Amino acid sequence: ELSYFLRPLSAPPRTDPDYETHASALMAGVADALYEAHSLGILHRDIKPSNILIGKKGLPKLADFGLAKFSDSSDITTGQPMLGTLRYMAPEAFSGGEVTVASDIYSLGTVLYELMTFTHPFKAETPAAFIKAVTLNRCPSPSSVNPSVSPALGLVIMKCLERTPSARFRNARELADAIRLAARPRGLKTQLFAGIRDLLR
Repeated sequence: ELSYFLRPLSAPPRTDPDYETHASALMAGVADALYEAHSLGILHRDIKPSNILIGKKGLPKLADFGLAKFSDSSDITTGQPMLGTLRYMAPEAFSGGEVTVASDIYSLGTVLYELMTFTHPFKAETPAAFIKAVTLNRCPSPSSVNPSVSPALGLVIMKCLERTPSARFRNARELADAIRLAARPRGLKTQLFAGIRDLLR
């Protein structure tokens, strides 16, 4: 049997009560893969949907490390040309800041936002307007765009998308754990919300 995201759509995902559970499991697996890369000192620098592959059993893999660099390489620090796909780049990449583990976490958070809301966190007509929005504005909360997104998962996503790198998750393993915690069965979500909110402060 094909895994959830490889099956033909029988109805819009927004109407599936189990969609969040499946999406969370997928993205937690991507975060695990990202953590392994970071553990080897490798920054991906181009995380986007087309670089996430799903195997027949549903296990995700990160692909296309063409822009990847070791985290101690001298050419990923300030003053270097922008690399990566514009719509998934972290704010610091536009301002000449250092690209770090937190930058990859921001990109993964953008993918998760899109997966849960079916839209990008920032809307703009031109690249210049987009960069301005990413670097200066705070995006709408996921639940304000799609009310079916649980408050707990919404908090996780918004932490990924903090403009300040130090305000994001410290590493991708921490992100994976937070996604899994937020995706517990619906009967537990209300109980978990306060705990996750405290965890992410």
